[in-house]
Amino acid sequence: MLEEADLLPACLTALDTAIERASVPVAVVLVVHDSRDASYRIAADWIATRAGLALDVSLAPAIRNAPHARRLAMDIAVAIPGVRLIMTSDADSRVGADWCERTRSLVKQGADCVIEDVRLDTFGARGLPPHVIRQGELERAYRRVSSALWHRWSDAPLPPFAWPASGASMAVRAELYRELGGMPLPVHGEDRALCEAVRAAGHRVAIVENGGTTTSARLEGRAEGGCAGALASRSRDHDPECDDRLLPMPLLKRLADGFDIAQHAPMRVSELERELGVAKALLDEANRAVA
Repeated sequence: MLEEADLLPACLTALDTAIERASVPVAVVLVVHDSRDASYRIAADWIATRAGLALDVSLAPAIRNAPHARRLAMDIAVAIPGVRLIMTSDADSRVGADWCERTRSLVKQGADCVIEDVRLDTFGARGLPPHVIRQGELERAYRRVSSALWHRWSDAPLPPFAWPASGASMAVRAELYRELGGMPLPVHGEDRALCEAVRAAGHRVAIVENGGTTTSARLEGRAEGGCAGALASRSRDHDPECDDRLLPMPLLKRLADGFDIAQHAPMRVSELERELGVAKALLDEANRAVA
């Protein structure tokens, strides 16, 4: 099993590159929580020659999870004098080379929050069953086509399926973070929750389709409800459940027309593949009608 200590050096090397390319000073807050490996030593050695701090914390059982650890790091970061933008990633991820500068540019252009459609680490993904890789490709394709149809069918803001929020690459303006009361604290999925809070408050979220950030394709991880658990579950199932935010075409059309929709079970891959064919046909028809 890959531990955070195995992955953290590559994470920090990638972060170094992003910081070197930044046109403004960057301070880093590293929170290592309830770790039994060498993660804190690695983090402390790295931060010793850089701006920022590393913390080794033990959280109470009731809050021993990724949302509380991420909130702690972000709450500390927002308290640093002069900080205008907070960015967050994970120990098992490697941010893109232009992560800092690209994000800052999007915020200068008016974004209040920036999220990235993070990819799996290519080398690690080679060990996954082919159907798991295929599922990710189908979900990404379905999200694109669904978003295009939504633009055709509705003037309303895009629904949750269109926002691939990931704690591996996310940023929010410091002032807005304070206004929202900090990072939401569900048991898991705090990244999605923050994105939805920003949108619900009427602020602008920018999506980076592929900014070079990758996350580990390991099947065992510490975070409940995280990427590793999802990949493991998909690996064990010949027809896995898909992202529960993705809607079959009839439900998407009903929602776009302004009607409420009932709770629904997540689509399986086989159903998603069929619906993708339907969605592409509908989009082709819509495009022909406009031409």
